[in-house]
Amino acid sequence: MGCLGWQRMYADLQGLIEAEGWEGQEAWYEAHADLVDGDPNPYAVSKKALNSYVTKKCMDPAYVAKHIRVNTICPGMTNTGLTNAFNTGAGGGDAEAGAKALDATFTAVWGGQNATPEQMGQPMVVLGSRISSYISGVNLLIDHGVSAWWEGNGILGEGPAGVF
Repeated sequence: MGCLGWQRMYADLQGLIEAEGWEGQEAWYEAHADLVDGDPNPYAVSKKALNSYVTKKCMDPAYVAKHIRVNTICPGMTNTGLTNAFNTGAGGGDAEAGAKALDATFTAVWGGQNATPEQMGQPMVVLGSRISSYISGVNLLIDHGVSAWWEGNGILGEGPAGVF
């Protein structure tokens, strides 16, 4: 899950969040290329930036005054048109090896399978609806509990170190 550990980058991403326009964002990137390019997974950096944005902007007076809620989802493994490319990247160029590695990490622990796009879309509909009118600032983990399990085991010293 690309969103995990976003808190460790939060301070570094403040300049990007506050950058004015495309030029400001490009200037931030040029000044922080080592932070972004040093990460082997650009998707993960983008998710960490998005989660940081939600955390920063959920109480922004400009949004609050207009009753705009700011949330995001952190999707678990989901079958989409990008699945093969994602598997290829995870497998160092070998999609089949990547799929096996990702399955072993994210779905085999609970005997499950990748989510469908609909299984990601339905919680987004709920977050955007009036039923969630008092919810803002949420980075909703949708991964069949895998990240919660990792976090709990990490607290006990039994899980992957440094995930959160």
